[in-house]
Amino acid sequence: MNQKEFNEVIVRQTAHCKFMLNTTSKAALMGMLSKHLISVSDMCMDEQQYSKEQWDEKITDSINYFLILCAIVAFGSTGR
Repeated sequence: MNQKEFNEVIVRQTAHCKFMLNTTSKAALMGMLSKHLISVSDMCMDEQQYSKEQWDEKITDSINYFLILCAIVAFGSTGR
């Protein structure tokens, strides 16, 4: 996958989520990010042992959502 293909996936997915939530791109992204942050918080507070792969997945997804949010903000998306 190249950068252009990645960008197209992000635009399509954000538009899909925006349509489902009937909101802005930033708000839709925050909804997805919140789900991951709650999972990370639950993992931190829980006594259960999680695999490195589970940690990596949740942390990486959270970072990716922050990076996408950064791009939306940086390029002045109106989110409409």
